[in-house]
Amino acid sequence: KKEPTRFLGEGISFKAKLIGILEVSEARGDRMCQAALADLKMAIRAAGEHKQRIIVQISIDGLRLRDEKSG
Repeated sequence: KKEPTRFLGEGISFKAKLIGILEVSEARGDRMCQAALADLKMAIRAAGEHKQRIIVQISIDGLRLRDEKSG
């Protein structure tokens, strides 16, 4: 399964839960990622909402996020 051709076409799909979207100041950094994730988790808990179930597709063309229910 380590063939690079697996990313051709629609690529590989994974089920996931979308916690939220947050703009960050830098593209790298473990601390920055942990802080952003903690902020998003607190916000979703405070709102009392469920996390959105999504499908993450990774291909040569890039990343695609799709809602699991509506496709």
